[in-house]
Amino acid sequence: MAQHELFYDNFRGALSYAVKWLGGCAAVGKALWPGLSAKQAESKLADCLAFERSTKLDLEEIAQILTMARERGLHCAINQLCRESGYADAVIAPTRTPEQELAERLVRQAADFKQTADELAAIQQANERRR
Repeated sequence: MAQHELFYDNFRGALSYAVKWLGGCAAVGKALWPGLSAKQAESKLADCLAFERSTKLDLEEIAQILTMARERGLHCAINQLCRESGYADAVIAPTRTPEQELAERLVRQAADFKQTADELAAIQQANERRR
C-alpha cells in the first residue's frame, strides 16, 4: 500500500494530491469531461486546481473526483473537506459487490411495486364504494 501525504494546507491541496494519485490532470480530466480532447481536459482541470485561477470545479465534478479516489482507496480529500468544515473524518463504508448492489436495487423495486399495488387497490376500493 502506498504511503500518502499526511498533511495538506487545504481541501484544494488534498484534492490536487488525489488527482495526481489518480493519474494526473490528463487522466482525471478526461474522465470528468469526456467530450473534450485529452489536452483540453487536462488544461481545464489544471486551471480548476490552481489557486490563482478563477476557474473552479462544480460540486458534481468534485464529487466525481472524490468517488474515483474512494474507489482506489484514497480518502485524504474527503477527510480534509470534513476537517475544514468542522466534521469528523468520513466513515468509509465497505465497497459493495455487484451482487449486493443488484440485491439492494431489487429490494427498492419490490418496495416500489408494493406501493404501486397498494395505490391501485385503494383506487379500486374507492371506485367500488361509489357504485
